[in-house]
Amino acid sequence: MFKKIILTFALFFIFSPPTFATESAQFTSDITINQDSSLTIKETIIYTTDEPHHGIYRYLPKTPDEIPHLVKITDPDGKPYPYTTKIENGNLVIRIGDPNSTFTGQKTYQLTYTYQYPLKKVDNHYELYWDITGEGWKFPLKHVQATIHSPTKIIQIACYSGEYGSNDKLCQTHLIDDFTLNLTYPKDISWNQNLTLALKIDPNGIKGPGLIWKLKRHLLPYLFFILPTLILGLIWFKIGRDDLPQGKGKRRLFQKFPIPITAYEPPKELTPAQAGLLLDNKLDNRDLVAEIIDLARKKYLKLEKIETKKLLGKKIDYQFTQLKEADKNLPLYQRTLHQDIFKSGTSVKLSQLKGKFYKTLAKVRKQLYTSLKPFYHHSPKSGLFLIAFISTSFIQFIYLIFVLANNSITFNIYLFILTLVCLFLNFAFAKHLYSFTSKGFQHHLYLKGFYQNLKRGAWRDKIKEKHLFLEEVIPFAVAFGTVKQLAKAMKDLDLQPPEYLDSVLVGTSLNNLAHDLDQFATMTADNISYNPNSSSSSGSGFSGGFSGGGGGGGGGGSW
Repeated sequence: MFKKIILTFALFFIFSPPTFATESAQFTSDITINQDSSLTIKETIIYTTDEPHHGIYRYLPKTPDEIPHLVKITDPDGKPYPYTTKIENGNLVIRIGDPNSTFTGQKTYQLTYTYQYPLKKVDNHYELYWDITGEGWKFPLKHVQATIHSPTKIIQIACYSGEYGSNDKLCQTHLIDDFTLNLTYPKDISWNQNLTLALKIDPNGIKGPGLIWKLKRHLLPYLFFILPTLILGLIWFKIGRDDLPQGKGKRRLFQKFPIPITAYEPPKELTPAQAGLLLDNKLDNRDLVAEIIDLARKKYLKLEKIETKKLLGKKIDYQFTQLKEADKNLPLYQRTLHQDIFKSGTSVKLSQLKGKFYKTLAKVRKQLYTSLKPFYHHSPKSGLFLIAFISTSFIQFIYLIFVLANNSITFNIYLFILTLVCLFLNFAFAKHLYSFTSKGFQHHLYLKGFYQNLKRGAWRDKIKEKHLFLEEVIPFAVAFGTVKQLAKAMKDLDLQPPEYLDSVLVGTSLNNLAHDLDQFATMTADNISYNPNSSSSSGSGFSGGFSGGGGGGGGGGSW
């Protein structure tokens, strides 16, 4: 008998219905429409719970036109509650309660907050389309009601309720007078349910947002967005404008100048790498290879092609042989190149320089930039353009993400166009942060003419001593990347390569001249610049409105 009693009690506890903690709240909203088209909202939430909680949270949607501002949170006697706020997922999240204590039973929270300018001017009236409760509540709202106070006559009313996107038509409206409306809902508001009001009011007496707010709302975010571009433009205006020839002032950003058509010869005071830098404001590895070829032209070293037969094809290398030591007749950067090439002996193979010579190149680059100081106010140092462009555009990108996340502006076609314009201007300003002196700009224009003439072969009928001309010009053609065009012109004139290239172009016909010379330049650039330590491996509420379709709303829960 005793065992049966024990078994009965056990079965009762096993199969008895489970009990759950219950939470609910009574919800009352008092909404005042102000003459400046803002809203002042006072919500009374009477929250009941039978399990310990710190308090409740309430979140309020934030959009570019509907920005909530919390005024105060108190109990019915006016005593303030502790709370914290943060912006999360485009909402103002208000967490009310003491993190160090919990309670059960009932507490009353009175929230007062404002929304800036949610009223919309539609035709000949103002309209408010507003979610009273919001559909994001974690516990049911009971006895939901709202009172709306208008400063002008209420013209038309619509109310939508129930599941989001639908209307169960149970919302009840009662117009107390021409300026006051009461809403009630006979059912609980649960998750994904809402109570939404659409209201038309007389426009007379409604001022709407002021000019300052409109400027702040519509222009200020965009002004801050373009500010980095404006700053970069000011920096360019200060340091990036070239001096015009003969002291005729400063060059404008997109100002064009005629290219000299009589620039047929290499400039006497410039070496190939200097000319390459002044031409395009970049110091490439091929510019440095051109300096090595120029050393061969000056008979300081000999270049020799070495071919080794393999099972399939052949292996190509190049040997540098010292003909005389570097002296003061050479500019500093050419002396550095020469001395470091022959640091280990008077004869060295190109393959032996691989992985060892890159440090010399860094030193030579610095010396080349220094040598052109009379030609530049601000030198186009490697990376300056990219640093300026990327940093400016990155700042704008971060700002854009921030304001979009906080609904300060919306991404539209105008913002897209503005972004493209700013990127273009960032690129243009950053690319021209260096600036030429009058002397440098004059040489730059001459070199552009010389480059064009090399490409077109226009020198052929103007230069009488073509062989001597070729000796001087080939290093420049390597730096300018015009070897192919030069080789074609040489073939047309039946001109042989200069003597200092005989050992480089062994067995080369004029048909293959461009290929073999380019092969030497490419292999040399790759080998002398190789760094083994680098990481290069790898709507309206009166046109088909529904519950939850308005502004405001949001939701809440306990914590």
